[in-house]
Amino acid sequence: MPIPTDQASLTALFSKLGAHDPGGWASSQVTEGINQLHRFLFLRKAWESVIHPTDTSWMDRLVESSERWPEHEAYRTGASLKRVLGRGVDRRDLAEVIRAMQVEVLHSICYLLSDPSIEEPEVADVGWGLVETDADGCPTARPIDGLHESVWEADPHRAAD
Repeated sequence: MPIPTDQASLTALFSKLGAHDPGGWASSQVTEGINQLHRFLFLRKAWESVIHPTDTSWMDRLVESSERWPEHEAYRTGASLKRVLGRGVDRRDLAEVIRAMQVEVLHSICYLLSDPSIEEPEVADVGWGLVETDADGCPTARPIDGLHESVWEADPHRAAD
């Protein structure tokens, strides 16, 4: 199914996909030629890796996993988490701090896609990027860049404007 190119249809699609400002995303794509649909979809998917603002259930899973597999690198923080919770730290406060750090990492990775800033002169020209692909998975000439500029706009849990 082809992606709509007119503003009204794009606005409807962004709205269906859950964008907070569907008209703004669509307008930018139509008037500025920015690949906003792909940017939004990438960020929407990336936000799935960030904990929900009120979810603390992951804490119990992490503690339990660390007790089952104490030597496993991925679960070592569970023991620390158990000690922190044992000292009475509020789960919601801890989740808020962890979520903020996850968003910071997401923002940093999105920025890194646009600007690798490699300092060693031997590899200073190395770069990378996220690109749109066609139905066969082959890259098109349309980059998906500037993701860091829209990280917060794509937060599915942010308050409506």
